[in-house]
Amino acid sequence: MNTLDKKDLQILIALDKNARMPISQLAKKTRLTKDIVAERIKKLEEKQIITHYYTVIDYAKLGYTTYKLFLYLENTDITNTSLIKTLEKRKEVNFLAISSGEDYNLAINYNSKKIGEFKLFYEELLSNCSNGILRKKLGFVNEIQHFSIDFLLDQKKEILYSTGKETDKKETLSETEEETLRLLSQDARISYVDLSKKIKKTPNALLYTVRNLQRKKIILGYRTNISWEKLGFTHYKVYVYLALKTPEIEKRLVQGIFSLPSSIYVTKVINSQDLEFEILCKNQLEFHENLSKLKKTCPEIKEMKTKMGLKIIRINYCPF
Repeated sequence: MNTLDKKDLQILIALDKNARMPISQLAKKTRLTKDIVAERIKKLEEKQIITHYYTVIDYAKLGYTTYKLFLYLENTDITNTSLIKTLEKRKEVNFLAISSGEDYNLAINYNSKKIGEFKLFYEELLSNCSNGILRKKLGFVNEIQHFSIDFLLDQKKEILYSTGKETDKKETLSETEEETLRLLSQDARISYVDLSKKIKKTPNALLYTVRNLQRKKIILGYRTNISWEKLGFTHYKVYVYLALKTPEIEKRLVQGIFSLPSSIYVTKVINSQDLEFEILCKNQLEFHENLSKLKKTCPEIKEMKTKMGLKIIRINYCPF
């Protein structure tokens, strides 16, 4: 486990809210020199505490739906299998994670404009899967709320943005916009100079392109993927089942999840469960204390199933 000082934690929090934040701005926030900030970031990357920087795209505005697929594979050690390597290369897979447990050990989020496209992917996956699928479950995402990680310094957190919510207005993209999104999704900290070399447009033209994508709220933000286990946290996924579900109860449940200091995501789904959320805890006692607090906030909770040790293999919001 790595122990970080206050300055490192300030850098992590700031980069997670805006992974494109310039070194000069980070230096002002942390009251360090630019050289020291750059060196600290380099060390966080070398230690694989920061694994990469990604762009959060509201794919629903581009006409995409996220389908969720949970599999329990007979081969429990699936980290380096050909299946994982194949899924990592699929541009439509915006989220890929493995975990331990009895319900499933592989979670896949797949972006598609048509259910038929997902059906083809699903059938191909099942026919080519050599690990043996013991169980499977399907659903789709209605909305994901993203929370900040201010809990690292015991500060008040905020809702950063919401993705995946259905909208009647669908945006179309130019070739330049598509390529810009593709490259920013691979590395949210890429400079405009480096972008211009790859896209063959001037840095100023690409700055205008990015600002336009932000204005249309296609780009919602830039985040940092953090290896939480290296900081002593266990990444839990919780599936909530309600005895009764109404808009008022769901709203109170979401508010209760947000009030848990180290919760980081809430996902509204159409599935057998009523809601999913993710939370980071140092130990199981802390985790169960959070669940008890949530049950008091929302007594309509019938059951909560949990997955621990969630390991994220891929996050990429660009579906093309």
